[in-house]
Amino acid sequence: MNKEPRLIKSRQNPRVKFLDGLRKKRNRDQSGCFLIEGRKELESFLGTRRQLKELFYCPEFIETQDETLLKKAIETGVEIFELSAHAFEKCSVRENPDGWLGLSENWRTTLPEIKFSGIPLLLVLEGTENPGNLGAILRTANACGVDAVICNDPLVDLFNPNVIRTSRGMVFPTQVVIAEPRETAEFLKQQNIQTAATVCENAKSIWTQNLSGALAVIMGNEAKGLSEYWQKQADIRIFIPMPGLADSLNLSTASSICLYEVIRQRSIS
Repeated sequence: MNKEPRLIKSRQNPRVKFLDGLRKKRNRDQSGCFLIEGRKELESFLGTRRQLKELFYCPEFIETQDETLLKKAIETGVEIFELSAHAFEKCSVRENPDGWLGLSENWRTTLPEIKFSGIPLLLVLEGTENPGNLGAILRTANACGVDAVICNDPLVDLFNPNVIRTSRGMVFPTQVVIAEPRETAEFLKQQNIQTAATVCENAKSIWTQNLSGALAVIMGNEAKGLSEYWQKQADIRIFIPMPGLADSLNLSTASSICLYEVIRQRSIS
């Protein structure tokens, strides 16, 4: 290490106040920065070769003495700060923090920047408003090898701390694009990618449809479902059979079922 980390003890320190303010979307938008909390999440971030602006740690909350993360951060040349427990708690959004925080500038990926695999698989989310749902979906999407998650008219900020936490950092290696429905539909047509809309009426069971080709699964808002535009625009309309009494599924659960059915079909095709 070229120099010792700067020690910050006070909650009134301007840098601590800045980090605390990043809980709010308007502050993240104004500063162009967001906070990454958690060792696992920071390791995922650094694995994408993106550059942290600053790294903060608190020895009192760090359970393991493994310095791998600190060494990786040092290699990137990032400025490192040690926070007292009192100061760290003010910045943390977790009940049981693990002692690691990172500051990064946000970014935006566009549709033309999406890198596809041999047989494209995309997930389109329209009007998602629950950060926990979005984070869980991103984690599942990454596990399923989804090429990109396209968010149409999202009602939640991609860099919301709860999105990062529930995704377990998978928001970083996953290609996530924010785009309007119409430009998304046009883009998918240009790429010859079939669209499958998940709806409740006038649809066919997901188990009966061929989903093994290039595909984009379209999921609607948690409460309102898919817009009329996507219902009319999609190539096929599918539903998930529910033989029980429940008439709906959590968005994250429904997305997982659809994605794993695609994987199942591809594995046997």
